[in-house]
Amino acid sequence: MEKITDRIKDIITNERISVRQMEIAIGCSNGVLSKAIKQGTDISAVWVSKIIEKYKIYNPGWLLTGIGEMIIIKEENSKEELKPPENNYFSQLLDTKNELIASLRQQIQIQADYINNLKESSSQKSGEQKRKAG
Repeated sequence: MEKITDRIKDIITNERISVRQMEIAIGCSNGVLSKAIKQGTDISAVWVSKIIEKYKIYNPGWLLTGIGEMIIIKEENSKEELKPPENNYFSQLLDTKNELIASLRQQIQIQADYINNLKESSSQKSGEQKRKAG
């Protein structure tokens, strides 16, 4: 599953800037983004918010979840500025995030149960082999 840091790298590539240039643009310390990208770890919501504010052509929903288009398409005939998404949009985004988390928790539980079953099966086989050998 792609992480938010992967999508930040996509923005950096698309903008043709360095990671350090983005760090400067959003006002974070040297290494905050580069370390997170290298290690594949999450970054603070403050920095995600700053990226959304600074790079307005990128879809916030895509940045947060990977769902949707990367770039917000503005009609060429329209002279309006990009409008911030409606509150309903954030509500839907939050619902999507919560559904994703619930799904991942289910998958983790299934994997944990599977591992426990394998451990139990392995212990039983080990015990049978000891009895046969004894």
